[in-house]
Amino acid sequence: MSKIRGKSHQMCCVVNCTYTQSKTESIKLFRFPSKPHDIEQRRKWIHAIKRKNADNKQWEPTPYSRICSAHFIGGQYSKHPQSPAYSPTLFPVIYKKSNL
Repeated sequence: MSKIRGKSHQMCCVVNCTYTQSKTESIKLFRFPSKPHDIEQRRKWIHAIKRKNADNKQWEPTPYSRICSAHFIGGQYSKHPQSPAYSPTLFPVIYKKSNL
């Protein structure tokens, strides 16, 4: 008898964003930059989402943390620091109501 594995769904880590990955939607999930030369971009992403831990300290993404394309101008992030899509900037008011 074979085991049936449950399907794991990745979610956007932005506070109050309810996006969960689905193959039928056009929204994509992006990993946080993690290479040594991407440290500044990673720092800007963390700062932009303004998420805090329960002890009110700065939240740090795990290797599994994702942010959805809805938070980037044009729906895609850019590697160019001068681009408006270098870090997430689109956060509707509903996302700002509470911290995790």
